[in-house]
Amino acid sequence: MYKRWWGAATRLIMLICITFFCNVQLLAKVDSAVSNHLLYSSKDALNISGVKILSGIISGNLVWILALVLIILTSLAYILIKIYTRKLISKNKKLKKLLNKQKNELEHASKEIERLSIVARETENAITIFDSEGRIEWANDSFTKIYGYSINEYIDAFGDNIYASSYNKNIKEIIDKGIKNREAVIYDYKAITKNKRDIWIQTTLTPIYNSKKLYKLVAIDTDITQLKEMQKNLQNKTNDFQEINSLLLKQKKDLQAAQEEMHLINEMLETEKKKSDTLLLNILPEITAEELKKHGKSEPRHYDKTTILFTDFANFSRTSKIRPFEEIIEELDYCFAAFDDIIEKYNIEKIKTMGDSYMCVGGIPKENNSNPIDLVLAGLEMANFINKERRRRDLSGSPFFSMRLGIHTGKLLAGVVGKKKFAYDVWGEAVNLARFMEISGKEDFVNISQATHSYIKEFFNCTSRGKIGIKHSGMVEMYLVNGLKEDYAADASGIFPNEKMLEEIEKIKNSSGASPRAADIPLLPEL
Repeated sequence: MYKRWWGAATRLIMLICITFFCNVQLLAKVDSAVSNHLLYSSKDALNISGVKILSGIISGNLVWILALVLIILTSLAYILIKIYTRKLISKNKKLKKLLNKQKNELEHASKEIERLSIVARETENAITIFDSEGRIEWANDSFTKIYGYSINEYIDAFGDNIYASSYNKNIKEIIDKGIKNREAVIYDYKAITKNKRDIWIQTTLTPIYNSKKLYKLVAIDTDITQLKEMQKNLQNKTNDFQEINSLLLKQKKDLQAAQEEMHLINEMLETEKKKSDTLLLNILPEITAEELKKHGKSEPRHYDKTTILFTDFANFSRTSKIRPFEEIIEELDYCFAAFDDIIEKYNIEKIKTMGDSYMCVGGIPKENNSNPIDLVLAGLEMANFINKERRRRDLSGSPFFSMRLGIHTGKLLAGVVGKKKFAYDVWGEAVNLARFMEISGKEDFVNISQATHSYIKEFFNCTSRGKIGIKHSGMVEMYLVNGLKEDYAADASGIFPNEKMLEEIEKIKNSSGASPRAADIPLLPEL
């Protein structure tokens, strides 16, 4: 292109040169004509000379002017040619780049077409292309693999239009939706192959546009028969699972109801067990009760150091004859309940009541060294309770009991015997001597043996009664306990222990140091 323009520019320069040359020749002829005319003219020589001079000046100036114009025009032509040449070169480069880009795009498109051709040929999915009216234009080989029909057989059997040949009854609405939204639509349907086999197809239908106009419809069909069968089996299993789950939920509810009922029963049993345990512990010591529950029996145990307390109401038989029997029972219950509260404070074991007699023992079933002190303190509180109650009754003119109370310290055997109506009991010479201490006691006082006195004399004020004869036992040293010594008493009567005394009891309870020496304990007569 630029060569053509360069040729045009060259011809223009040549034309300018020829024009310049012709002008020069013309001026020369004019000059010659003027000269000749002046030779034969009648004018004077001065005018001839002036004309010549003017003609020479004009001729010389015109030459130079024409030369200057020629240079300017030549320069402008050169500049224009240079500018246009550069534009042509730049445009040529852009055209080359565009051609290279189009070439690359064509190569890429060619490769993509080749790949798509391979995919369309080798894929297991059926690919069908329709024109904008829905008429079948082309289908790959997999179409025949899935449906059993060649494309021509299919057209002959069902028609060449997607609206008429599709197994999906809602195909028009589906296609219209895809066209309207300009996006692919996916739908499932059940089809029948050439050999009458039912299959499930999933189709992805994509509208293709050329600019804004619908160009093609591309359908990709996938055989999802196995997937549908799997879904069906899964649904069946899900239904079975839901049925099993419902059954399990029902069983769970039944189980929860049974557990709640069992919980209520267990609570009732626990309540009854607590009641029976409480009742059993009211009859038996805890250790013995546990042995009976676990083994059905309890072996009697020997205890080396225990203290036994007996009480008995004086003139009980005479009083019971002049008062209603119900009142007597009520009075006994009132007194024995108070005794129960007292001995519980000192961890003393109640053994039994026999008529108007009350018996308890310290140092069993859990052994301790403070039991002589514990029993004497309990005896003082019992005697104080009876004395205060009697004084209160005397003010109202109502008679009340007097009480004898005896205490002895020694060895014994404790346990349960028999099969029915279990009762915790104690046996031994010490028990008999404690009973004799009560029988020989002084009303409203605490009467103790010399053995008990040996353990408690450091803390209590006692009065010796001397030796008193016991039937079948000879003479036995006895003491009346007047009360706690002042340093250990919380009250003026010496009935209740102070903090110092309680601390001493705690020290003695688990220590053998509180026991008197063997030489300090008198030997009691054999029974």
